[in-house]
Amino acid sequence: MKSLKILTCSLILGIILNSGNLRAQAIGIKAGVYEFTDITASEFYSYAVPAVLVEGEVWKKNHLSLQLTSGLAFTQTTYKSNRHHLFMIPLYITVNYELTNSGAKIFPVLGMGLTFIEKIDKNKDKNYNFNIFEVGYHIDGKLIYRINEKMRLNIGLNYTNMIPMPGEILNINGITPSIGFCYLFNRKINKQQLQLTQ
Repeated sequence: MKSLKILTCSLILGIILNSGNLRAQAIGIKAGVYEFTDITASEFYSYAVPAVLVEGEVWKKNHLSLQLTSGLAFTQTTYKSNRHHLFMIPLYITVNYELTNSGAKIFPVLGMGLTFIEKIDKNKDKNYNFNIFEVGYHIDGKLIYRINEKMRLNIGLNYTNMIPMPGEILNINGITPSIGFCYLFNRKINKQQLQLTQ
């Protein structure tokens, strides 16, 4: 199954990135909605698809960081009396840049990178599946609120642009607003800097 390709790519990339001096810096979970920007797709599947995502920061140096994000977006709809279940399994590979010192209480982050999405459309009445794997890019922005030295609140907005594959009749480009929490493993915040920003 193509969904296994995403999992395999994630594992391989994780092994590569965690070799040598690279190791997990932070892990987080967030909830959001994938909003199709294409009118046909939004009318077919519904405008907003609930999504749950897990993200891990695997490398950081100064203001730059590398982040891997994956999860699941799911919705169900009825089209011409046929029930459809839509599953989207994304993998985002993002390079982030913090726009201010990481010791600040609140600071913005901008990012961009590659997107891989496995889309599975299950027609429950006719008992067939339509699977397609697409590649694209994304632009990501978020506002970070530092709760304490180890926890932070993330409010984000992601724009995803996919390259349609042969056989795909719907454009699945979308915008994803999200909110979530993140836990930092190895980084320590300068307490003097944190106190100055409070």
